[in-house]
Amino acid sequence: MRRRLLVLLAIIAAPTFLFAPAFSPQRALLPADLLVQFEPWRSHLSEAKLPEVHWDALVWDGIAQFYPWRRFAAESLRGGVIPLWNPYQFCGTPFLANGQSAVLYPLNLLFWLLPVYYAFAWSAWLHLSLTGWFTYRLLRRIGLAPIPALCGCVVWQLNSFTIAWIHLPTVLCTTAWLPAILLMSERALVSGRGDRRAWVCPPYSLAAGLALGLSCLGGHPQMFMYVGLMTAAYVVARGLSRAVATSIVGRLTRLVRVGAVAGAVGLGLAAAQLLPTLDFLRIAHRAVTIGPESYQAYLGRAFQPVQLAGLLLPHPFGHPGFGTYIGPENYADYCLYVGLVALGLAVTAVLVCRTWHARFFGLAALASLLVALGTALNWPLYHWVPGMASAGGPSRFAVLFIFALALLVAMGADRVSKVRLPRLLPVVQVVLLVILATDLLLAARGHLHIVPRDWAYAEAASPGPVEGRIIGNAADWPLRQFPSAVLPPNAATVYHLRDVGGYDSLYLARYRDFASLIQGGDPSPPANGNMILFRLSPAWRAEMARLAGVRTYLAPTQEKRMAVLQDEVAMPRAWVTPSAISLPTHPDVCDALPKLGATVEQVVITGAEEPTEGGETAGVTQLRDPTPNAVEVTLSGGGGYLFLADSYAPGWHAYADGKPLRVMPADVTFRAVAVPQHATKVVFRYEPASFRVGLFVSLLAVALVTGCGIALWTRRQPEA
Repeated sequence: MRRRLLVLLAIIAAPTFLFAPAFSPQRALLPADLLVQFEPWRSHLSEAKLPEVHWDALVWDGIAQFYPWRRFAAESLRGGVIPLWNPYQFCGTPFLANGQSAVLYPLNLLFWLLPVYYAFAWSAWLHLSLTGWFTYRLLRRIGLAPIPALCGCVVWQLNSFTIAWIHLPTVLCTTAWLPAILLMSERALVSGRGDRRAWVCPPYSLAAGLALGLSCLGGHPQMFMYVGLMTAAYVVARGLSRAVATSIVGRLTRLVRVGAVAGAVGLGLAAAQLLPTLDFLRIAHRAVTIGPESYQAYLGRAFQPVQLAGLLLPHPFGHPGFGTYIGPENYADYCLYVGLVALGLAVTAVLVCRTWHARFFGLAALASLLVALGTALNWPLYHWVPGMASAGGPSRFAVLFIFALALLVAMGADRVSKVRLPRLLPVVQVVLLVILATDLLLAARGHLHIVPRDWAYAEAASPGPVEGRIIGNAADWPLRQFPSAVLPPNAATVYHLRDVGGYDSLYLARYRDFASLIQGGDPSPPANGNMILFRLSPAWRAEMARLAGVRTYLAPTQEKRMAVLQDEVAMPRAWVTPSAISLPTHPDVCDALPKLGATVEQVVITGAEEPTEGGETAGVTQLRDPTPNAVEVTLSGGGGYLFLADSYAPGWHAYADGKPLRVMPADVTFRAVAVPQHATKVVFRYEPASFRVGLFVSLLAVALVTGCGIALWTRRQPEA
């Protein structure tokens, strides 16, 4: 018991040291020091208090995406609503279906129970501690001594890749479960060897599936793909090894059973997230046409050989936190440092150790590095693995290289510790552990942003309330220096304002087309296609912005302040018109709308027009949003077409006094319904079938796992 306690303290020591300053109720693990460089927050800090900080476009996501998302989800869940839709960005966009919202991830309960700004530090601490514990148990399972196992644990917790991504919590929430999946898979495959009655060791297969499901729900689809690839490679290779069974038939039988149980449980538990995300991908802006050109663009974001210097030095091309980084794109995409001593131990393991695990993880490290370097190993992955073409580039395969390297470090440390120095052995092992931890902690300096909590979207800085929608304009959005912008995308979500811009890894493709009509060109800055950020230009079409209901414009000034402009002729969010024009395809509507002009006299419908009953048209008397997933429109009477300037997406349903209506895409990206005569209220509800089906499958999987768990626990109890 004493040794277990010491091991536990050693595992949590590094995360505790890293995040201790953020555990104060007055502090937050958030890059809000970047946020306060922009208006409207800059004006609320005196120049003396304004922090000196260097721009990091990737770290910015921690405060620009994850804080608004976690806060919106927490507010909705506390109100008893699962937020399927976010009405505040992109004129409305799917929320839960964006995997990084991670609404259904159980450990995000922290953001529900604690103040959101405070939960970021505790979430990071919890996941680093958990992944450290799972790594330690995996290494002990394969036969390593305690202190060498701790060496591997520390390297996996503190390597430069993990630290660089710490402000984007979904990366850690997803990869933290990889050692747990491999640990449970190992036990499921190897337990009961030689016993013909042992059919899979169900508890471990179920546990592997549970960890796989949690990794999927963690919120980073790209990292989950990598976790899935490593898991599949390990399970297949281990399942075919002699450690599982002596006969080929026995190995294949156990491999299939373990893989089927773990895969079915994992994907079943995550179905409520997976199915909506896959459904969203069909209509999202991130569609990629697979071909030679897109493949070469994908390889363009691979490691270059010179960047392998990151194996020897923590910041060979400069430190982003100190403003000296001169490497390509984002620093976090090109991190490899695990420490010089750690690298030496990993090489030792590859050269000296002859165990199955040393060979497997040595090959895994080599294969992952070759993929990250952009070699031909990428071709089958890019063309045959679903979703890989949308991953952006192969550089992030470095996470699998570093994971394999961390396990090899432990094997090397275990091998070195077996030299014949019995009296000095414990001291040598502890010194080795301290050296590894100290090296990586020193390399982590300057990467964590721990700031006063009131820097994170101060309520006093809200530009609201405003009527209609809002646009925060920008002059640019570069990678290497602070943008000239005000109220950057997603800030509106925090203040419950409705913005036509937004920033998300997935958003509706048809909305991007409409945003192009407003901008008169590409609505995204050249450095970030995931952002809709409007820039005033000669090609700007004000009438299209008015169609979206934009009344308030916020623009940066030369004095780094904010100018507020009003457009009094913007259209209302909802109105009724007597006539509609129907065009067969979406491109036809995109071409026709600028020529026809934005007007309340008619709407342009995509597809077959729904006929409306004759007579006088109604007027809108009240518009209400009872939840993020619903809109209620009260009418003075029926007839005509009700236009709602909220984004259309499959899954939206409408009801007139309880009678279902067909929701039609109108004016490129909005919604319209044909209103029956004498209707007094139309209710729009977001009810995607993919979520309902996924939720049913997930609840079924939870019931199955719970039932099996109870049955297994009951069987283990001694009879009375």
